[in-house]
Amino acid sequence: MLYEFPKQQLVYGQEQIEALINQDPAISQQITLWNREGSRVIQGNLLVIPIEQSLLYVEPLYLEAEQNSVPTLVRVIVVYQNRIVMAETLEQALAAIFKPSKPTTPAIIRPVQ
Repeated sequence: MLYEFPKQQLVYGQEQIEALINQDPAISQQITLWNREGSRVIQGNLLVIPIEQSLLYVEPLYLEAEQNSVPTLVRVIVVYQNRIVMAETLEQALAAIFKPSKPTTPAIIRPVQ
């Protein structure tokens, strides 16, 4: 399938979204906290999902302990239009990104700059 994007509109690619995620103060602080001795954070594959005339970006974050090589899903990051959200589950992240007026779960919500 081929998607054509308008030339007059800025559409972020995967590298730009990765940079936005890594530059977000709350997200980078949490990753630094988890990346201490004995564990490491693994940023999963960034998924790009077309929704009508825009794109939804989803990236899982895994935490892997030194003794246990099985990564555990700890957070999900969702980027949509000009917002970025990190929550414990995909359901919570989607709820926060699409229903910002009624936050039902704790999530980190930041506008993308």
